Amino acid sequence: RAAQLLDAVLHQGISEDQKDLVIKRLSRQVRLSDMILERGWHEEARDAFVTLAKERENLPISVIRGLILLNETDTYPDLLDDFQEHPTLAFYDALRTVPALQKNLDLRVHLIWERRPRVLSHRLNTQALYSIALRHGMREPFEEIYQILSRIEPDDFSFGYGISRAIQENVDLNEIPTFQRNDTRKVLGWLLKQRLEWFQYDPSRRLFYVTKA
Repeated sequence: RAAQLLDAVLHQGISEDQKDLVIKRLSRQVRLSDMILERGWHEEARDAFVTLAKERENLPISVIRGLILLNETDTYPDLLDDFQEHPTLAFYDALRTVPALQKNLDLRVHLIWERRPRVLSHRLNTQALYSIALRHGMREPFEEIYQILSRIEPDDFSFGYGISRAIQENVDLNEIPTFQRNDTRKVLGWLLKQRLEWFQYDPSRRLFYVTKA
C-alpha cells in the first residue's frame, strides 16, 4: 500500500520533459511501467518493454498490456512462458485479447490446471488458479471446490477465501443480495446449495450462471 501511494505521488510530480529519464530507469524500477502506460509513452518505451520481456519474469501487468498494445509478437512466447509460471487472472484476461494466442493459451491454461498444487492455501495463487480455469470455461474447478467444501465445517469457511473470490469473479451471483456478495460465508453457503449440473457457461460474458430448469 505504501509503495502504491509513493508511486501515485511520483506520477503526479513527473512531467513530459522527464519521459526519457523515466524510460531509462525502467530496467531498475519496473513499477514505472504503470506510469509509462498511463501517460501513453509505451511507443517510446518499446525497446525497454521488449527487453523486460526477454530478460525478466513475473512481469507487471502494465508491461504485458504494453507489449500487446505494441503488437510485439516476438515477445508472445515469452509472455506465455511467464503466464504459465506466474498465472494471474489479469494476465489471462490480457492474453485473451490476442486472437493469435488463443490455441496456445488454451494449452497453457490446461497445463496450469493439471500442475496445480492439490492443497488448499491462503495464498492468492489458489484464487488465481480457480479464477483462470473458471474464466476459461472449465468445469473441473467446481468439482474440486465441492470436494474441498465437503471437508470444511461452515465455521471454518473463512479458510475458503480464495475459493470465494474465484466464485465472485466468475459466477453470476444474482441470487445473493448485492451487499452480501463479498461475504465468504454467504457465497460458499450459497454455492453448497447448488448442484454441479446447474452451472452453465456463457462464453459471451465469460461467466458461469445457474439454471435449475
